[in-house]
Amino acid sequence: EDIADLIIAHGVTVQEWIPVSEPPKEKGTYIVCTDKGGVLLGHWYGKEWNVGGGAKKHLAYWMKMPQPPKGE
Repeated sequence: EDIADLIIAHGVTVQEWIPVSEPPKEKGTYIVCTDKGGVLLGHWYGKEWNVGGGAKKHLAYWMKMPQPPKGE
């Protein structure tokens, strides 16, 4: 199960993807999408992205992390 399926399974609505040419204003962890359609976690350190597996050069979009699901 990938991160997108996990988010949808917990009833979180998907936010709008933002191009990496418009970087986040705050440092932190974000959901990122590659130009190949892969979705993973990325860390924005204020000047550059840090993602695993060499995906940094293929980043296309990002969005804020959703709020965790509420307990039942």
